[in-house]
Amino acid sequence: MEKIINELLLEESKRYWENNGVLHKRKDTSILTKDSIPQLLNEMNSRKITKLKSYDSLWELDVHGNYKNSSSDEKRSGNINNLKKLGNLFRRQNRNLNPFYQANSSDDGFDRGLMLTQVRRLRKRVSDLDIEIKQLEDLLS
Repeated sequence: MEKIINELLLEESKRYWENNGVLHKRKDTSILTKDSIPQLLNEMNSRKITKLKSYDSLWELDVHGNYKNSSSDEKRSGNINNLKKLGNLFRRQNRNLNPFYQANSSDDGFDRGLMLTQVRRLRKRVSDLDIEIKQLEDLLS
């Protein structure tokens, strides 16, 4: 099963992901780092997720370590075992992948990144519902 990484992370609390080594505290936020990779792969295996991807499919990771990151300074796709710097898996992607990333929080504590992730998630659900409604309408006509 494939899954959007933002949706996976929203299934649990930020504390859960920090306690399980997927997110790592840096200053006033929690981020995905090279140290996230083993635990993220473990979570994928235990949840029977074969591939994680971003909403725009510009980032992907499968259970075998094959990845795609259009923002990487190194190779943009391949296997993580061939990366010189494992951190390049998440290079310039925390804002897109991690709903708990707060680099763009406002002074009032409103997390625009989390809100954007939730809006994208809702748009996808609405799109999926539109397709299902159309299919039902076609069956009824």
